[in-house]
Amino acid sequence: MMQGMIHPDQTTGSLGIEQVIDWILKNGDKYPGKHNTPTERTVGHQKPLEAKAQMLIVWRGLVTYLDQQLRSGKSVNIRGFGAFTFDVDTELPKIANSVFGKGPCMKDLDQARAERKHIHHLKPRFVIDQTLQTLTIRYHNKEQITPAKSQRSIFQKGFRMIYANPVPIAAACQMGKDVVEDTLRTIFLAIKDMLKFDNNIVLQFGFANINFVNKAVKVVFAPYLT
Repeated sequence: MMQGMIHPDQTTGSLGIEQVIDWILKNGDKYPGKHNTPTERTVGHQKPLEAKAQMLIVWRGLVTYLDQQLRSGKSVNIRGFGAFTFDVDTELPKIANSVFGKGPCMKDLDQARAERKHIHHLKPRFVIDQTLQTLTIRYHNKEQITPAKSQRSIFQKGFRMIYANPVPIAAACQMGKDVVEDTLRTIFLAIKDMLKFDNNIVLQFGFANINFVNKAVKVVFAPYLT
């Protein structure tokens, strides 16, 4: 049987990625896979890593990959967890002053709009995976991004959406693609299980912090993504 609680990070009062990995390794029978044992690196002269160090490197590889994609303006969907995406906010030409004769005439405004002279702002958003929503009753993804009638899936609502690709992560970590896929799948599965036991979890991605506290979700993005 899995243990319901493990010791929190004393600095935050919540569990971080290291505690999630400790949970996985303590419950190896629940989470079988290649992440439990050291595996050969893709560069021959490097020695296999211990299980925890191996999983931490994969996590950091994921964080670096996500940061690179978001900086380039792409959205990324992580299966079983959620999507980091952008909401596009378009600022139209100002019309308030034109009523009082202090701005361009309506003809100029119509022409500017016709020429699409708009300012576009990308606002970072996190859309939680539907399988995780039941564990986060105080999260409302409908507030995160503007609905679009032409998009059927909630994970298609983002801006330039792609799925997280394990290949570049594996290359950066100098590990096999299968090890990376197994590690990430297990980490996000364990996060769900830990939330079921009412654990509070804080995931620090660098570009964003996601806090799961008392079944509520709070996301804070780094200013450079705004």
